[in-house]
Amino acid sequence: MIKKALFNISKDTFNNYVIAQEKLIRIIEKAPNSSGAYALLCLTYHELWPYTKQSANEISVISAVQQRVSIID
Repeated sequence: MIKKALFNISKDTFNNYVIAQEKLIRIIEKAPNSSGAYALLCLTYHELWPYTKQSANEISVISAVQQRVSIID
């Protein structure tokens, strides 16, 4: 499924980043130590960030992902 997420990321459109994000979240739910999936998820967050409300909720999600990645790494 990471290949499918990469395919969507390579399209470089808003909708495809959202699709990739959903796929990556599913991968991480099944394999919580998948550092590759986390790396790509961070990339999608970076690309989608300008389109978010950039509220405390979005910041807390990114913070949680960063904490998880630092544990894995």
